[in-house]
Amino acid sequence: MFFRVVNRKHGQSQYRYLHLVESYRDPAKAGRPRQRLIHSFGNIAHISEDQRRRLVSSLSRALGLEVSSPELTTLDTRHFGDLLALRSLWEELELPAQISRLTAARKVNFDLELIAFVMVAHRLIDPGSKLALTRWLPTAYLQDYDLDAIQVQHCYRALDLLDEIAPEIEEGLFLRLSNLFERELSLVFYDLTSSYFEGDGPTDAAYGYSRDRRPDQKQIVIGLAVDRRGLPITHLTFPGNRTDQKTLDDAVAHLKERFQIVRTIFVADGGVMSEANIEHLTSSGYQHLIALPKKRARARELAAGIEWTMDDAVGENVMARTVTCADTPGIKYLVCYNPQRAEQEAQIRDARLGKVTDALEGLQRQVTAGRLKDRDKILASAVGTLARLRARRYFEVSSAADGQFEFRLRQETVASQAHLDGYYFLQTDATELEACEILDAYKTLQRVEHAFRELKDTIQLRPIYHYDDARVRGHVFVCMLAYLLARLLELRLEAAGRPLSARAALEALEPVRVARNRLDGRIIDCVVQCRPPDADAVLRALGLLPLPVAIES
Repeated sequence: MFFRVVNRKHGQSQYRYLHLVESYRDPAKAGRPRQRLIHSFGNIAHISEDQRRRLVSSLSRALGLEVSSPELTTLDTRHFGDLLALRSLWEELELPAQISRLTAARKVNFDLELIAFVMVAHRLIDPGSKLALTRWLPTAYLQDYDLDAIQVQHCYRALDLLDEIAPEIEEGLFLRLSNLFERELSLVFYDLTSSYFEGDGPTDAAYGYSRDRRPDQKQIVIGLAVDRRGLPITHLTFPGNRTDQKTLDDAVAHLKERFQIVRTIFVADGGVMSEANIEHLTSSGYQHLIALPKKRARARELAAGIEWTMDDAVGENVMARTVTCADTPGIKYLVCYNPQRAEQEAQIRDARLGKVTDALEGLQRQVTAGRLKDRDKILASAVGTLARLRARRYFEVSSAADGQFEFRLRQETVASQAHLDGYYFLQTDATELEACEILDAYKTLQRVEHAFRELKDTIQLRPIYHYDDARVRGHVFVCMLAYLLARLLELRLEAAGRPLSARAALEALEPVRVARNRLDGRIIDCVVQCRPPDADAVLRALGLLPLPVAIES
């Protein structure tokens, strides 16, 4: 037996078929040699190289011939599962089509949409600088995309372009998210953060109130408006010295003019709301719901004389009572008390006071021992300790002369603070809201603030190293898109009955990698099929199972 290639012509086309044939002598033809077909393997053009290799290998083994094993070398492993999940969310938001449409008329010599996605994914998986991103790319795998072509200058240029088209993208996302969810905008939650710079930063960089506890560094202020699910509506950037209250005008203008949100209840921390801001909200057709800071005199007035009863219970460990005041018509206050929270606040304060007392006693010992004598230096050290530990209100320090130091705990201040342990106060002009609705809105604000802080740590918004205002805004926008993908991932997991934080979900997907192999000169990428249970849960929630097994490059 032997193989034979047979040429056949059909019309103008020529075909080649692979046959297995054998020779024999035909007795009817006086023993003349003839050939007969044993098996046809079909058109050679339809037999892949891999099938040919397997056929030869199988025949060799069947005949007991020595078969040389193909040389297989694993070159590396690459991120796959986490990128696959984030890419599916990115495409669900229709961002590829939107970015491509917005940049169609621009002369861009790189794939802006791909680079935008990679920068966003990098923020969530392994955040770092743009140079660090290009070093990370060889560890990442995205099927059908050439990540090796991305250069660091493309990333910088992409930030400039993203800043230009960010308003249109935000408006497109607003419509898309409204289609994906039954978006309810009767409540809009507003949160602020700051991000500092290494170096002088751009023109918007300025010294101001630092939420990063880096008052020594210039910063910018960032505002974020989200719906009750925590999905972003819009974000804003402000100079670093902009006060919280002065950010509100721009936020309201964005909501009304760009997103046509005509009526809503604006939920924010009390630090954002001055009397002037509340008046401005009212004139804009918006209502407000704020957490009233404890330090305000109104808070102490509200807490005075309240005797809680079982009728005030509105939830586990929470008491609440609605109060109105004659001097603020049209305003409703909700006084809330949580005994568990009271205990926690007392423990935190006691621990802080103990730490401060130890530090001041240490300073006192230095002065007594004569190691610190100058009065100005003694007081400077004491005041610095109080500022660092945020305890100025609780202690009185004095140094009558060089080599002397005294301090005293202000017991009256401690008692005044302890009186309000466990209390929090909510204020609203949406008087139609029931107590439970007001409390739910406040809890949602706390969740949004917590999620924003958590994701700020995950995406590492700060510090910022750029020195151009547009590029800084582009960087912030990338971080906001990362926040959106993370929150959308969490919502998809909640809907699937497997609630996980974005960080936990991406960590679960980290072992789902692609192994890059070289086999007889060919590159074959194999998806690692051994996955932890949480990884399967995440992939299943996003509709990404089953995964491919092997992909030949």
